[in-house]
Amino acid sequence: MLWAAALGTSAASAAPYDVPPWPTNARWHLSAQTTFDSTGWRGVQTPLERTDVQQRLRLSGWPVRQANGRPRLSVQLDLTVGSDLGPEQDAFESMPDGRRVALDLMQANMKLHDLGGRVDVLFGRTWFLDALGADALDGVVVQGRLAPHFLMEVGTGLAVRRAWSLFGPDLFSPDGTRLPDTRGQVIRARLATHGLAWLDASAGLTRQFDDAIQVHRAAGAARIGPRSLHLDTLGRYDLIQRRVSRLRAAVGHVSQRLSARAGWRRSRPSYSADSIWNAFVPVAHDAWFADTQGRLGAWSLAVDGAVHLYPPGETTAQTPGLPMPVAAPSVDTEAAYDVGARIERTLSWGSLGATARSADGFGGERTYGDVFTRLPMPTILGRTPGELRARLGGVRYASTADVAPVTSAWALLAGSWRPEESMRLDAVAEWYGSTQVASRLRIMGRLTLEDWW
Repeated sequence: MLWAAALGTSAASAAPYDVPPWPTNARWHLSAQTTFDSTGWRGVQTPLERTDVQQRLRLSGWPVRQANGRPRLSVQLDLTVGSDLGPEQDAFESMPDGRRVALDLMQANMKLHDLGGRVDVLFGRTWFLDALGADALDGVVVQGRLAPHFLMEVGTGLAVRRAWSLFGPDLFSPDGTRLPDTRGQVIRARLATHGLAWLDASAGLTRQFDDAIQVHRAAGAARIGPRSLHLDTLGRYDLIQRRVSRLRAAVGHVSQRLSARAGWRRSRPSYSADSIWNAFVPVAHDAWFADTQGRLGAWSLAVDGAVHLYPPGETTAQTPGLPMPVAAPSVDTEAAYDVGARIERTLSWGSLGATARSADGFGGERTYGDVFTRLPMPTILGRTPGELRARLGGVRYASTADVAPVTSAWALLAGSWRPEESMRLDAVAEWYGSTQVASRLRIMGRLTLEDWW
């Protein structure tokens, strides 16, 4: 025991090893991430438990390069495998969760670069998140630099749906139900600028369909002007409902120490009101908003606020044209506000900060606050030191005419440590309690391995 204690003390007090830098010209990069989740909480009547392992594998590389060193061929693979280790078989059969044991092919593609000096061609599974929204397709995407500072992108293929392919996450239609188990199609086209300092713009069309059309929209976005004073805009038009679904315009400033933004947005989501999933769909509203964040020495501060206006009438009703339309009540426009602030200070032993938010009006009065800290690990048991993070917070919903006040609190303790340059260990413990439901404790661990070939 004394020998083990002496060895541990010497290892803890030793200086970190001198290691060579990571290779910068590697052809392949492999990352393996393992997450162990053991959770137990008490539901309405009986205790619920789950124990499973999620493994995520990422592989990217450049097996073929051009004479100038740029890749000619690049490959990407992102795969998730879920393994269910509990609860007992009879408990699992009573409430099965297929996603815990599913195979998710998040991304798998091969890209040919600089064909003819102007065209890139991508084959395989691709995800998009841009002004047009989110798309996922198995097919072909062609990107052509057809003129100076302009990029044309066209993609087509099968829609990624677990229901028919058994690969990839479930995608949902606007009313919150799963898309059909047929092989839907996706077509999208986009024109964008690139390489311009004072202009970053894109516009295009997207369509997802099988027997019926789920998504058909046109959209455009632009950032005009220098970072010190620029205009940021976004617009989306629903070609199915033939109405504007989202607009945004904001003026922004970005410098080395300060960033600020102020603007207006309008949201008119399209969905039917016959699905419980619509509880999670944004309500139609207009909003004026502003936010700023800056840094002064060891201090950093962020402040934001918004005023929301919720209109009555058809704009808050379900999608028009359904057999049984449900009209919104004809009342005056309702308003709500929310404000928040975050402050953090860097200290010699780590950092300490706090967050506070308050809202009132439509949705009820609610107050939120928490404190958090970051601490370096007191010992160095590997090539690099680790880090501990802790957070403690709560939220209170004020009472209404038919609902009693609700207070909730939570605590979090997390650690991250690299025993080797290619290995990282993460652990998280969370506790949650409320005046209405029983407390819950959740513990997770993750091992990440990376390598270059």
